[in-house]
Amino acid sequence: ETIRQGGKEVEFGMFELGLYKITSLEYFNVQYDVWCLEPVRDPVTRQRVSQELTQAFGGKGLNYYSLCKPNPLIVPLNAEGFREVKVLGSDSKMSALVERAVQHLG
Repeated sequence: ETIRQGGKEVEFGMFELGLYKITSLEYFNVQYDVWCLEPVRDPVTRQRVSQELTQAFGGKGLNYYSLCKPNPLIVPLNAEGFREVKVLGSDSKMSALVERAVQHLG
């Protein structure tokens, strides 16, 4: 089950649900999908709201380009997780997944 905001709630906030499902979890016998987050853009400035806030307070900020990409440190250690990381086309990310799999196997 996916819970999505509606009504007035969609008019504010810095992030919205992305298209990449990170995982699923069970809570009181109900299965919930956990989705990545994508930054929302300010309708006037077209800048990411979270980036505007980071700049206003002089913070470090986020790497927005990796928020909705499979993370080799948390994808399932199975064929699906392998495919998700392979699609990224990154030798370093595939290496991290293989290293994790080897550690898991002992």
